[in-house]
Amino acid sequence: MRAHILVGSVVSANILLSVVGVLFSLSTLAGISYVLTLVTLCLLLLSKSFTKSEIHLLIGIFLFFIVPVLVHYMSYKDYSIVYIFHYLASALSGVIVGRYFTKIPFKAILITIAIIEILFIFSFTDEGNSQTVNRTYFSVPIVIVYLCLCISNYFKNKKFDISALIIVIVISVISYSRSTALLSFLVLGVFIIMASIREKYRPYQIFGLICFYIGLLAAIPFVIDIMINHPFTQRYSERGFDTGRFVIWSYYLTQLDFRSVMLGVNVNELWISLDEMFFHDNGRHTLHNSFLQLHSHGGIVPVIAVSAYLFRSLLNKFTGRHGILVLCVFSLFLGKASFDVSIFPQRFDFLVFGIGFFLLKRKAT
Repeated sequence: MRAHILVGSVVSANILLSVVGVLFSLSTLAGISYVLTLVTLCLLLLSKSFTKSEIHLLIGIFLFFIVPVLVHYMSYKDYSIVYIFHYLASALSGVIVGRYFTKIPFKAILITIAIIEILFIFSFTDEGNSQTVNRTYFSVPIVIVYLCLCISNYFKNKKFDISALIIVIVISVISYSRSTALLSFLVLGVFIIMASIREKYRPYQIFGLICFYIGLLAAIPFVIDIMINHPFTQRYSERGFDTGRFVIWSYYLTQLDFRSVMLGVNVNELWISLDEMFFHDNGRHTLHNSFLQLHSHGGIVPVIAVSAYLFRSLLNKFTGRHGILVLCVFSLFLGKASFDVSIFPQRFDFLVFGIGFFLLKRKAT
């Protein structure tokens, strides 16, 4: 079997099994997929030595990401020790994902995730609210895989995938993920605007564009009538984006002193306080922000390092109209990460590291 087929299959299996495992509370299934993927990808590393750029990035991840988490653990002796192994495994897996990035079937993975989540929402939830998993999780894998798809298509000189964006919008709306839905609609708006300002049109394209806008205007009243009583709209009109997130963020930030700013906080104590104060002892302990969550168990160093590398990598690699659209999707990804823990730590961190390794040798096109 060719290496890229094996990698694509393993990555696909890991993502899908993780999604199914979380949705149905099958932690064993999700754990097995994680272990099998780690073992397989590590074995693949033996078939080809690391390149100099890969070694440099791995050293950077170790010094500015893993070492701070280790220092945090030595200081607090809390649960953060498990994150060290998670990040090591994700970084190594990211090397292989980066090598075969354009060969991984991200579109097929995205469609499969969408089908699984739609079936789950309408079969195992009450009005879209899962009894076993937070509804905000539904849009996490969709957004990350969609970002990977857009980056892959850009470097393969394929057109921007608007159909995949529609899937993201549908999932975000039926799962009541307000931040993802709004940002997805903004990306769609940018796409429509950019498609409308092309320098040259053929007659059939002009006719099609006119029909599109006429149909859009005609559909607006019906869409408003349908959406006005939809639970998604009601949640947004009642709360906007605030579901207690701002209170949680404010609480976390006001508890910081110089030591905790630099090293993070005691994760065990944070979890207990969050559960008692904001989640009514239901076992949840999330900060609803990926960067604050990373800071809690790693301190300020990995937050700065990750933010700087992501922005530097993406802003220096994408040009033209297609590049602008990819950056819009990246903004969607960052928006999701800012309102939920979609990365660091998350089951799909290896994809984020994979993007970093993939962009190492890529030039703007």
